[in-house]
Amino acid sequence: MTSQVTGRLEPYLRARAWLPGYGYTYGGEQEETAKSFRMLGVAAVGAVLLIFLLLLTMFDSLLLSTLVILAVPFALIGALPGLA
Repeated sequence: MTSQVTGRLEPYLRARAWLPGYGYTYGGEQEETAKSFRMLGVAAVGAVLLIFLLLLTMFDSLLLSTLVILAVPFALIGALPGLA
């Protein structure tokens, strides 16, 4: 519900000519959602780095570890439609 209201209000707020010193920010649920997505991005990057370090430890080869990490998007391209 909040995203629907924000979606309808956003074009109006962006088109408005704000006087110097005035503006708008989102608070409440919208602010918490944005903060959660930022933290999720940080966690995803940390997880990929941790997996890379584990692969590096297992294979003892930078080339093999890099190839495995680079193959993941290709595996997802094939796996997600298969699961759907």
